[in-house]
Amino acid sequence: MSKIKSNIRLIFNLPNILSLSRIALVIPIGITLSNNQNALAVGLILLAGVTDILDGYFARGRNDITEFGKLIDPIADKIAIALIVIILMYQERLPVWFVIVVLLRDILIILGGIIVKSKKGILLPSNYYGKAAVVIISLNLIAIVSNIDKDILIYFYFASVFASVVSFGIYINRGIRTILNNK
Repeated sequence: MSKIKSNIRLIFNLPNILSLSRIALVIPIGITLSNNQNALAVGLILLAGVTDILDGYFARGRNDITEFGKLIDPIADKIAIALIVIILMYQERLPVWFVIVVLLRDILIILGGIIVKSKKGILLPSNYYGKAAVVIISLNLIAIVSNIDKDILIYFYFASVFASVVSFGIYINRGIRTILNNK
């Protein structure tokens, strides 16, 4: 019985509940974006961002880092970002090339994580650069939903693509080093 309680705690600790709540927020974010309720959509996107910050804070601060948390946290980010960019693309508020950059980065990171897991048996947790890229991309999406001037929006696109490329390069480097490490 105590093993079951221990396993439940590994999944349903505060950081993981915050990550799961971010996935749950995807539905109302999608609905508000689809209905052009931009102010509410921005508020929900910001709320999802707060859950992302808090889950990492509590996981590290309370030493509640779990294998489930290493998996669910980045998946929650990827699901939320993917939904938002696809809706905005279909609304013709976001260029297709940007959607490709964002989704391709996430797909390749997931595939890399699967390769590392299959070769070394470990899940690599999110890192600062990946989190920074998610924050910058999220700010770009908030700027689009908030109808920021297109001349200013160019800088958000540049920052998002730059952060995506840098974080992807760092993930690749870390994955290769992990696989080549004989430990």
